[in-house]
Amino acid sequence: MKAVLKFKLPEERDEHHLAIHGGDYYLCLWDLDQNLRSQIKYSESWSDKQIEVFELVRKDLYEIMQIRTVSFDDVE
Repeated sequence: MKAVLKFKLPEERDEHHLAIHGGDYYLCLWDLDQNLRSQIKYSESWSDKQIEVFELVRKDLYEIMQIRTVSFDDVE
């Protein structure tokens, strides 16, 4: 299977950029999620309140992704 995306440049420059760099945006979110997970699970230097904030940020990330109908499970 082959997929071809066509853009009318320069008018669709933003759409082209997002299509080309979508993987980079995905990996940024993945890294953020994994960093938050690691801080919550393994760090002993944070207070309970700080850990609670990390958990809330992670929860918000998942809610935003759900609203946008994307998931880390979308990519194998």
